Amino acid sequence: MYCFICLILTLLTKCGFSLLVLEPSSTSVTSTNESQTPNPQEKNQSDSQLRVVGGKNCTIKEYPFLVSIRTFKSATHFCGGSLVSRRYVLSAAHCFEKFPTKPHFIKVLVGSTYLESKKGQEIGVKEIIMHKDYDDKTAKNDIALLHLAKDVKKQSKSIGFVKLPRRSLPLDLSEVCDANSFMVAGWGDVRPHDVYEKPEEILASSQLQCVKIPYIPNKMCLKYSKIAYNDKIICALYPKGGRDACQGDSGGPLFCKGTQYGIISWGRGCAMPDSPGFYTRVDKYMDFIKDTINNYRSSGPVKSPKIIFRMFTWLYFIIMWLLS
Repeated sequence: MYCFICLILTLLTKCGFSLLVLEPSSTSVTSTNESQTPNPQEKNQSDSQLRVVGGKNCTIKEYPFLVSIRTFKSATHFCGGSLVSRRYVLSAAHCFEKFPTKPHFIKVLVGSTYLESKKGQEIGVKEIIMHKDYDDKTAKNDIALLHLAKDVKKQSKSIGFVKLPRRSLPLDLSEVCDANSFMVAGWGDVRPHDVYEKPEEILASSQLQCVKIPYIPNKMCLKYSKIAYNDKIICALYPKGGRDACQGDSGGPLFCKGTQYGIISWGRGCAMPDSPGFYTRVDKYMDFIKDTINNYRSSGPVKSPKIIFRMFTWLYFIIMWLLS
């Protein structure tokens, strides 16, 4: 009888009769009502999510580690990220506040200069791993990793991995890379505004933009904000204004000569004079990044009590049917 039951279950499964749904499928996501999907752009942005202003057109072959993070159904770009391995994208935790446990609401685009291009690879997200000490009120520990549903295929020069720094760098990063060589890039809005002129909606750039923004040491940044007392943040500022990273580029990299030193986090307004942007300092979180990539195992869906209950319920009814 036991072998017969196992045979029945095997046949049912092969015929497409699913007893368990261990993880969200693209079909279930597509059928989800878009109005029920949390929108990451709804966050109060008096302290703005960041985007590129005052930049120039760039290509993905110049910076092949750049990633567009978008909604699964409508493919609406809302944040940036950087590819650190075939399965992981580095980004900012605040990008995922609205759906930390719903990775099936988002996907990533790699290997494309343009948001609408079909040349890149679109890949779903299996898990969102936000730093356990992230504080949404202060933006401390604003860092997260996306565990992709499948490996990225490095099939061209348009896809590559960003270099990460060693764990302990000098407090003054200008000792490592020239202060005027730091750069941000992304597909965000290109319109400057002050803290009181928040745009009604993000007007994403269809083509990748990049701009150099001078790095300033934290001790100099203190004249603009006491936040610079935190050695886990980086300040960058073009004093005259007109260059910045703002809405739509959050989570993207602050990098210098191919090495990522910061993650775009927040700022007051965009591209305003004497108003620096603030970035999560990557070298302070290398243990989090490496431990996550090396040791993380997705187990949430498998251990779900609802799924276990569903499995035994179906099994019970099948056995009762066979014994009747």
